[in-house]
Amino acid sequence: MDLIIFEIFKYQFKSVKRYFRSRGIAKLITIFLFLILIFGVGIVIYLVTKNIFVNLQGYENLNIGFYLFIFENYFTVLFFFIVASSIFFLLFSLFRKNKDNLFVSSPNFKVIPGYYLIKTVLASLIPHLALVVPVVIGLNKVFDLSYLQIFFLIFNLTVLMIIAVIVSMTVLLICGKFLLAVSSKNIKLLNLKTLTILCLSLIFAFTVFTWKQIVPSNYFEFWGFDTSATVEIVVKTFGVFPSHPTAMFVFNTILDSSRLMFYYQFLQLGILITLILIFHVVSKWFFEIWQVLQDGSFVARVGIKNKITRRIPQILPRFFKSQTGALLEKEFIVLKRNMKDFVWLLIIVGTWIVLNGIIVVAVRSLSSYGASASNLPSKVYVYEIAMGVYFITALVLRFLLPSFSTERRTAWILGTVPIKLQNVLYAKLFSYGSFFILLGLVITIFNAVAFDMSLLNSYVFGLIFITQIIAVSILGIFLGIIFPSFDSDDAEALSTSIPGLLFTFISILYGGLGALVYSGFIENMQIGQVLLFLFSSIFIGVVMLKSAPYFLRRIEFIKKLEA
Repeated sequence: MDLIIFEIFKYQFKSVKRYFRSRGIAKLITIFLFLILIFGVGIVIYLVTKNIFVNLQGYENLNIGFYLFIFENYFTVLFFFIVASSIFFLLFSLFRKNKDNLFVSSPNFKVIPGYYLIKTVLASLIPHLALVVPVVIGLNKVFDLSYLQIFFLIFNLTVLMIIAVIVSMTVLLICGKFLLAVSSKNIKLLNLKTLTILCLSLIFAFTVFTWKQIVPSNYFEFWGFDTSATVEIVVKTFGVFPSHPTAMFVFNTILDSSRLMFYYQFLQLGILITLILIFHVVSKWFFEIWQVLQDGSFVARVGIKNKITRRIPQILPRFFKSQTGALLEKEFIVLKRNMKDFVWLLIIVGTWIVLNGIIVVAVRSLSSYGASASNLPSKVYVYEIAMGVYFITALVLRFLLPSFSTERRTAWILGTVPIKLQNVLYAKLFSYGSFFILLGLVITIFNAVAFDMSLLNSYVFGLIFITQIIAVSILGIFLGIIFPSFDSDDAEALSTSIPGLLFTFISILYGGLGALVYSGFIENMQIGQVLLFLFSSIFIGVVMLKSAPYFLRRIEFIKKLEA
């Protein structure tokens, strides 16, 4: 069995070599840009980590338990997102139809769960290290760790990622087995849609539980000022999470407590071994679940005459009874039918809402002690705008930038129907952009209330943020038109192409620029910089929007499809 897995990965390595045979230089440039992007994210995480702990060391009376509180929060959130992303990665790859038919029909089908487990771990390794290695370097800069401590920190955090992936696959198989068990002869509950809904429900329930467990109603009461009690309170609060041994390991590392370090390291390894044994048991359910998911959900009823009826498609409300209205309806239907993209939309938006919710709780804690949120340093508002543009970038990168490239299979329709291609552009931009703007308005009001902004400050915040949303949306679809890719209709793969990485670079820099402009307005009332930023953004956005139809008409849809 080990030999089979080795041969499978050997085949994967050969497929990577074949991948670079065509347009190898362009693909190497893509990988290089991707690594630069990861390096840039790592630098930001390193600077944030170092600044946080350097500033905390400036408070002599600060409770030592606050350090543990930070570690527990960070690693709990990290663990949760690895689990959530791994579940949906496996959900749309492990049970994909016609992909592993020959593999499953072979005598070695039992290795498939282990193969996908290892594959998911390897796929998560580089992003995971990009998140944790800068944290370790930042801690080393502040606490002067030894090389051995740095090694064990990275090892411990890598084991945490492996535990999260095993939990993801175990939960997925248990959900599939549960739906299979509650199904009857007449009702088949196990299908990809119900499995996705069940997984989403579990993630939502875990989110609510985690929120109630780790987000106190008042941070200052939670931290307390009694040094003998605070660590115990934090341990009691976070002890139920699998990430707790990792947080305790890091905490005892900065305290240079070797005995407790190795205790929590062995505890983590014990959790890993236990989960491997559980996974070994539930992996035996894979074949049965996979087989049912390939069969579909139709049930043949003996003795009952099946009436063949034509199902009339449901028509969405059409606000614009024109070509654009029909195209808008088409975009909404495509999003509704694409379960994978819809799930990622919920994850990204949900993450953004949760992070803003945590900020609101923290700000309310300040107000309970007589401190006004309006007196917070301008860096807080800079992070808010930068974080907002980051999430908008993720949404545009997933939905708008690859929107024309994903038309690969229907490109002949766009090339032959009597409609203006610029109407297709406006429909795509309006369908997603309007949702992004609505989300931006909600977040603007959310921040204005939470931070007790003045009317002028909240108005300028909203102007800058909404302008950035519109500009980033136009930039995304503009680059997608200039650099279309019909090699794949997978939005995830297209987002890591050269245009996707170029868009990410420009968008993040643009978001940072807008955040700095707002910071200058808060500190020195530099209204001129705000106006220059707004008019420049509007001018460049109009230029891109007006020139996009020209590049769109140059796309030879039919030729691309035949190629």
